[in-house]
Amino acid sequence: VVEKKDIISKRNVKKGDAVIGLASSGFHSNGYSLIRKIVKEKKLSYNENYGFGKLGDVLLTPTEIYSPIVISALQRYRKHIHGIAHITGGGIEGNLCRVLPNNLDATVYKNSWKKQPEMDFIVKIGEVDEEEAYKVFNMGIGMTLVVSDSKKEEIIKFFNENSYKAYLIGRIDTGTGTVKLV
Repeated sequence: VVEKKDIISKRNVKKGDAVIGLASSGFHSNGYSLIRKIVKEKKLSYNENYGFGKLGDVLLTPTEIYSPIVISALQRYRKHIHGIAHITGGGIEGNLCRVLPNNLDATVYKNSWKKQPEMDFIVKIGEVDEEEAYKVFNMGIGMTLVVSDSKKEEIIKFFNENSYKAYLIGRIDTGTGTVKLV
């Protein structure tokens, strides 16, 4: 149960806010139908190391659980965290938009974080169109937070010091409630 005044809702998101991305631990169960199709069509082996460990082992990497660190961040930075979006099926575009009011957009810079080599491998070998890859996979970002621009560096440092890789991946601007990947 959360008090109504403590609910994080899109009404708190403001123009000029920053978007922080927390690294994923892998695919997070997103896009496995497509991955299985690629493995079959390209005759890949789950037991082979394609430069990042055995494919089967990498695909079984458990989904990162962000709730403990996000709760800690909220206890410390509650008034500066304006939106939180878990990046699940639908990718960044399909999930970050849920925390945006109708008059604001999020611009996310695709080259602002390090993608896991297994994601690059599957996208390349499977000849997955980049736009499709960002819709199907999390592409290395498992959680996003919309935060006050004035506290973005401090909040990023907090996550990094607590063993969660965080990146500044975007910003909030005037718009229509959409996410733009550039």
